[in-house]
Amino acid sequence: MSDPVRSIAERVRGRVLREGVDLARDEALASRYAAEEVRRYSERALAGAHAPLDDERDAAREVVASITGYGPLQPFFDDPTVEGNCSQCQSVAWRR
Repeated sequence: MSDPVRSIAERVRGRVLREGVDLARDEALASRYAAEEVRRYSERALAGAHAPLDDERDAAREVVASITGYGPLQPFFDDPTVEGNCSQCQSVAWRR
């Protein structure tokens, strides 16, 4: 996870804690919060506060995965072509 995505995820986590919401009950809310924070980040980037994101949609997906899913492993769990997910194995082989 890149530094900008990590920063956005922390902002979303802070918002979730402040508002006391349960993202497990409302998956759409996690996506909305992530999209809003990505948009805020991009607006600040346009103003020159920091470098822009390469892909806003990918960034939002990474934020949601880090907060509600399995972080960097989430894309493998979501991919129907991946077989043999063994997250507790010491030697994991991912096949497509």
